[in-house]
Amino acid sequence: MKKLFTAVVLVTAFSAMEREPISNKRAAAQKIELVLEHYGNIAAKAFDQETAAIDDLLRELNDNHSADISALALGDWLARLDVENQTFKTLMANRYVEISQRPATRMKTARAEVDKAFRAMLNMIEALVMVNGNAAYSAFIDELNAVSERYKNQLAQAAGKRKEKQQNID
Repeated sequence: MKKLFTAVVLVTAFSAMEREPISNKRAAAQKIELVLEHYGNIAAKAFDQETAAIDDLLRELNDNHSADISALALGDWLARLDVENQTFKTLMANRYVEISQRPATRMKTARAEVDKAFRAMLNMIEALVMVNGNAAYSAFIDELNAVSERYKNQLAQAAGKRKEKQQNID
């Protein structure tokens, strides 16, 4: 967000300076405006493209238009935009590293396997109840039902919160 604000300030400053009464500043602003027009609406691009475009823009301004930037006294703003762009680039790189380090286990697949094992356990308990009677396992079954109910309620609450959040967004 800071990067966008800084870029908007720069574009606004360059546009305003095209009306500068001092001719050398007006000429410098007009040259810079041509460069900005070449790059178009950088903020509308995807994050990676935006960051690369800002890098290219800064390189072009610093290499080919340093005298114009000095005449307009906007070097500090360019430096600030560069710092913010590099900070953003680092943040995105860290996110990519974080994403790449996530486990490859897919929860949908794992959940299916857990459900299958849980169903097998329940079948075993039912078989034991049929052979040995309900009295021997009633405490265990009550505890298992309580735990199951607790997690079922937690899932329902989470689903309700997601639904409520989705409705607030719409």
